Amino acid sequence: GDRMSGSPVTTYRAGIVGASGTGKSTLLWALCCALPCAVLFDPQRGHGIPPDGYRIRPRLGERSHDGDGRYFDDVNALARLASTTGNCTLVLDEANTCVRRGQQAPPALTRILNEGRHLPEGAPTGVGAVICARQPAELPVAWWSQVEHLFAFRLTNPRQLEWARAMGLPHRALLRLPRGHFFHADLRAGAL
Repeated sequence: GDRMSGSPVTTYRAGIVGASGTGKSTLLWALCCALPCAVLFDPQRGHGIPPDGYRIRPRLGERSHDGDGRYFDDVNALARLASTTGNCTLVLDEANTCVRRGQQAPPALTRILNEGRHLPEGAPTGVGAVICARQPAELPVAWWSQVEHLFAFRLTNPRQLEWARAMGLPHRALLRLPRGHFFHADLRAGAL
């Protein structure tokens, strides 16, 4: 049967950011397991299959580097599938691997971020999204303007810290966060 036709999914849009080894993937996996239906893009092959969900992994041996857009087409196809099916949350780990230089993003993913709660058209439920990235400043600004919840782990790179400051995060405190600790910003309510 179609797993994506079960309980309605809340169509939140969330972002998880932080340097390598800070706990981003642990939080991402906890969110996946709590979602009624998660469609997980996992380029590092670090996660299992979410309960009542799907995991898509690139072919073995493929490696990507931030900004090379190697997974642009894969993520675009996956986002199209999620947006036509509905009632799921698209979870994108290592989001920097699907964006091409110049911040060109997969159009179907951008559509989910902009219109996800209304997809597919005429359906009672929509599509949520969770984006996880080590280098949030390299992702399209429009993505971050659509995120309702932002979880920020330690960031150390000056460009990423400048991004955090522009997002209203306590950028100086992000430098000192221990592993596994994060700030949660509810961007709808303007609360940190």
